[in-house]
Amino acid sequence: MNDVKINLPKVDGCQTVKILNHLEDPLAFTLVEAWDSREMHGAHVDQMISSGQWSIIAEHLSSAPVSGYFSEV
Repeated sequence: MNDVKINLPKVDGCQTVKILNHLEDPLAFTLVEAWDSREMHGAHVDQMISSGQWSIIAEHLSSAPVSGYFSEV
């Protein structure tokens, strides 16, 4: 996770990433990412899938991630 915290903000369009660890389930994490646009985030995800990088990450997950887009209130 430390690699994500260091390297994801270097990706074009990624403003920040916060990694939260569930206090009662140390194997559960939440990533809160801020992107310049949904399109830039989507392009990053598409690149990860096409490069095979996502397959490597998915091998370490117990279930598919839940994601969504939010706006600050």
